[in-house]
Amino acid sequence: MKDAIQEAEKLAKMNKDQKNQYELEKLLKENEELKAEKALSQMKNETRSMLNESGLENFDDQIVNILVNTDAEKTRKNVESFTNILNQMVKSNVEKALRQDSPVSTQSNKMTKDEESDYLVSGRKCL
Repeated sequence: MKDAIQEAEKLAKMNKDQKNQYELEKLLKENEELKAEKALSQMKNETRSMLNESGLENFDDQIVNILVNTDAEKTRKNVESFTNILNQMVKSNVEKALRQDSPVSTQSNKMTKDEESDYLVSGRKCL
């Protein structure tokens, strides 16, 4: 509200040419801001595509916001670095999990009384 009042006072003090020039500058500034927003949106979409091409399908928009830069080449390098680091971390964790000892069986390999009796009666060798 205060900005609107200040804007009206500023315009009231200007002559016609000054008002036209001021309005033109305002529109040019707004146009530049909209172009920048559109470029950023396109860069975010391209970043999402690059992540998908790298095999990453489920990622948060926060990741995209971190990787995006106004420069396309810098954004590409950010995505490459991120995917390389992530792949290395996943590979390391998988290898670590595979190196762990196998779970120990909690079941006993002892014969039950009935199995012992059958073994003794039949004279078979137990495996």
